[in-house]
Amino acid sequence: MLVQGESSGFGDWELCEQAANAQPAELSKRIAFFYTASLLSGAFGGLLAGGIIEGMEGLANTRGWKWLFMIEGMATVVVGATAWFILPSMFCNFPFGPR
Repeated sequence: MLVQGESSGFGDWELCEQAANAQPAELSKRIAFFYTASLLSGAFGGLLAGGIIEGMEGLANTRGWKWLFMIEGMATVVVGATAWFILPSMFCNFPFGPR
């Protein structure tokens, strides 16, 4: 419940950021891409999770749901570490965020 409450404002924040930073001609495309990506991740995320759980069940004497958590955790760490170096600092040049 805390995670959902913490991330529930992400969509609103993202739309506000897009509205403030995008050109009017490209704003509708960006919003459409955001909603399309959200729908597709919801549609295929469950299928992918089910495939991982069933396909890796019992591999190395580990349950399928544990494999799912390990794979999702590794993907999160890789994407987060990559984003740290790729994404520009939006508000200031200090690498650890605004002061």
